[in-house]
Amino acid sequence: MNSSTKKKSFSGIPNPFCGTLPDDLEITVSDNDVKVANTTCPITTAGFERKLPENLSPQIDGKDVSLEKAIAKATSIIKKSGNTLFAGLGTDVAGNRNILEVADKVGGTVDHMLSDGVMRNVLAMSDKGWIMTTLTEIKNHADLVIFVGTDATEHSRFHDRVLWSDEALFVNPAERDVVYLGNKMDTKPGISPKGKKPTVIPCDIPELPVVINSLNALITGKSLQAKKVGWAKITDLQKLADKIKAAKYAVFVWSPPKLGFDNAELAVGAISDVIRKLTETQRVAGFSLGGGDGAATAVAVCTWQTGYPTRVSFAKGFPEYNPTRYSTREMLSSEQAEAMFWVSTFTSNKLPPETDIPTVVIGEAGMKLKTTPDVFIPAGTPGVDHKGLMVRVDNVVSLPVKQLRESGLPSVASIFDKIYQAL
Repeated sequence: MNSSTKKKSFSGIPNPFCGTLPDDLEITVSDNDVKVANTTCPITTAGFERKLPENLSPQIDGKDVSLEKAIAKATSIIKKSGNTLFAGLGTDVAGNRNILEVADKVGGTVDHMLSDGVMRNVLAMSDKGWIMTTLTEIKNHADLVIFVGTDATEHSRFHDRVLWSDEALFVNPAERDVVYLGNKMDTKPGISPKGKKPTVIPCDIPELPVVINSLNALITGKSLQAKKVGWAKITDLQKLADKIKAAKYAVFVWSPPKLGFDNAELAVGAISDVIRKLTETQRVAGFSLGGGDGAATAVAVCTWQTGYPTRVSFAKGFPEYNPTRYSTREMLSSEQAEAMFWVSTFTSNKLPPETDIPTVVIGEAGMKLKTTPDVFIPAGTPGVDHKGLMVRVDNVVSLPVKQLRESGLPSVASIFDKIYQAL
């Protein structure tokens, strides 16, 4: 190692690349190269250990410019637009606050890149309500965990930090029962540290609403004439119903992005119906995984500021929520948006949708764009290039994330603050 190399070590670092925000990472930084010492999670290592590109300059039409000129050009695009779409929203609390401030000032519309999944929850919750739990409650109380349509492998730390943690207070994690309901899932993480295997009930993912409703019928003592529903055997569902009723604290876990079929909110609603009925006599709750790319943070901030989760327009001078009309896809396909700002600072592969309208991309420095935007501003990643605040997927905890290196990249919050001042 060169004598001029600066090496720093950090412990207890939160992970901004995972919605569960595990805060136990051991990290070393040599100059601006970041290494994670105590996890092999590919999402975590890819996020922290990506190299800074040599060119960190903002660009206008693909040509390097100063940050001041890039912000001036971005501001002029907003001024010329009758309806600017602020999409992506992959940033921290401060960044989302300032995006909303600009959107409010100019009558724009906001939508997160993963809000298709978010809406599956929101539509179900707003229809009938739901009963949810937290990561800590699952770790300390749940003796039965039922994964519905997901294996949770996109949240690899969920298993070692929550499911199989050796620090649980009121349950022996090694004796915890795990059930998978779905197909094409990696169930190996569901094997306990002592080798206890999970129960797997194969079923067709798009048929989950029917499968869950059938489970609900069995739980309430009704008999079903069919032998199978959505591939799932009725005998297997009956065994699951009996297992749930015998549990001290059962938790249903699902991941909205994994429910990629039409009217998927019906599956979330069916799960909520089961939970609602069971809570009359026992402890049962739901838990929704997700929250990646700052989704939980963006939804929380938008809710704090407007009363709505996302897909909000300020065109009328007040927040107007419409889960269909104000989606990014609909805004672009129906030509409602006259300009688009795309914000994505956690991963380089979350690219803006292709469009002919003026586009400003504020993103991770190594982002490989398919087309050249009118303006590109490389921005810092919260928890790596600058400090910030992130909201955990269960929406009960906000964690501060730290600055690990001196990249010189501006935060999204500072960029939008400059835009706001220039408007």
